[in-house]
Amino acid sequence: MKKFGRYSDINKSKSQIVDWEASFSYFEQKSYLIAFKHLLNYIQNDKQPNVVYHQTDNTIFFTIFHNNLKIQGIFQENELKTFLPIANLNQKPLPLLRKILSLNYELNYARFVLENNQLILKGYLTSIEYNPYLIYNVIQEIALHGDKMTNEILYDKSKGEKLDDVEILKNFNTFSNPKILETKWNLLNEWITKTLNRVNEINSKAIIGGASYLLLNLAYRIDFFLIPTGPLQMSIKKINNDFFMEDNLTTEEKNKKMVETFNFIQNKLQNFPKEYLFTESYYSFSITNNAKIEVIINHFQKSLENYVWYQDNNYPDVALECFEYGILFNTFNYKIPAILEDLFELFLVILNSHRILPLKYPYELYEPQKPKFLQKTKFLGIFGKNTHSHFNISQILNLIQKINSDYKITYPKFHFHFENLVFDNLLAFAISFTKELSQCDFNTYNTQS
Repeated sequence: MKKFGRYSDINKSKSQIVDWEASFSYFEQKSYLIAFKHLLNYIQNDKQPNVVYHQTDNTIFFTIFHNNLKIQGIFQENELKTFLPIANLNQKPLPLLRKILSLNYELNYARFVLENNQLILKGYLTSIEYNPYLIYNVIQEIALHGDKMTNEILYDKSKGEKLDDVEILKNFNTFSNPKILETKWNLLNEWITKTLNRVNEINSKAIIGGASYLLLNLAYRIDFFLIPTGPLQMSIKKINNDFFMEDNLTTEEKNKKMVETFNFIQNKLQNFPKEYLFTESYYSFSITNNAKIEVIINHFQKSLENYVWYQDNNYPDVALECFEYGILFNTFNYKIPAILEDLFELFLVILNSHRILPLKYPYELYEPQKPKFLQKTKFLGIFGKNTHSHFNISQILNLIQKINSDYKITYPKFHFHFENLVFDNLLAFAISFTKELSQCDFNTYNTQS
C-alpha cells in the first residue's frame, strides 16, 4: 500500500533475507559472482526498480539508484569498483576543495576525487576484503555521502542556489510525467500559504505552542507527501534542526526562524528547476535512524498529551495537528517497520485527503465538504444508521483488514479492531485510531517484516 514517506531499508522480504544469507555462504565458498548477485537482490527495493545489473563473462556491471543518484559499478572476482559522478567544477574554489578534503577524512570506504574537473565519489575493494557487510557498506556510503554532497554541500544556503561554476550532474530523471513536478510545487505553495496565514491568526492570540505544531507538521508533511530533494530537502531539514537545536532561543523565536525558512522556500526557490526539488523516491538506503517499535509508539503517545487543551479551548484544527505530529515526527526521523508504515500512511492519507487529491492516491478516503460515500449495509450495525458519510468507511475497513492479514504471521498477536473507530469527524477519528493503535500488540517471533 505504501505510496508516500521516506524509504526504510529495514523492511526486507523473506526472499531478501534468504539472498543475504546465501550471499554469505557463496562468499565463503569463493563463488564471488553468485554471491554478489544475491547481495544485489538483497539491496533491491521490491516496490521500485532501483537495482539493474547484467553479467558478461566474469564481470557484473551494475547500477543502483538512490534519490537522484545513479551509482555504477563493476564487480569481478578480484576487485570491486564503484563510482558516482557528482558535478563538473568549472572552477576550483578553495573553500569547496577544503570541504571536500575534510569530507574524505569522514569516509571509511570511499573517496571524493577530481578527474578532468569532474567530482566523482569512488569506492574500491579487492577480493581479500570481500564479504557482504563490507561491500554493502561501501555502496551505502557512496549513496548517502553522494546524496549529502548534491543536496547540501554544492549549494549556497543563503541563496538557495548551486555554487557558482558548479554544474551538478542530474544522473537520471525520476519523473515519467513532468506535470507532477508542477503539481507538487503548486501544492507546496498552497500548503505554506495556508499554514502561515493560520499561524498569524493564532499568534495574535499568543498560542505559541500551537504555531509550533502547525509549522513542524508542515515541514514533515512536505517531506512525507512531496518527497523533496536538493535545496528543498535541505530547507526542510533546517526547519527541523532549528527547532530542536539546544540553544537559548524561545519557542516564539524558533517559530520565527521556521517562518523565515518557509518564506525562503516560496521566494528563493520558485525559479529553481523543479526536477532538482522533488524526487520520485528511488531509494536504496535509509537516511533515518533505527528505532524499536515501542520507542516509536511511546514517542507518538507522548506527543498527544497536549491535544486536550486545544480541543477544550476551541482550536480543533490544532488539536488535530497534535495527532498528525505524533506520526509525522516519527516518519521524518526514524526507520519505520513495515506494519507501522502501512498504518501510519493510512492515517495520514485520511487526515490529508483534501490536501493530496492532485497526487492521485489510489483511494479517496475522506471528503470534508459533504457526506458523499455510500456505505455497505454490513457496516451500518457498527457505525450507525446514516447511509452516507464523509469517510469512505468501507474502503478504510478493507485496508485495515488487509493490514491485519498481511502481518498475522510476523505479528501473531497483532489485530487492529476497526470496530473501535469513530467516524463522527476527523478529530474523533484521530482520537479513536491512535487509541486503538496504542493498544495493539506488536510482539513478534520474527524481527523481519
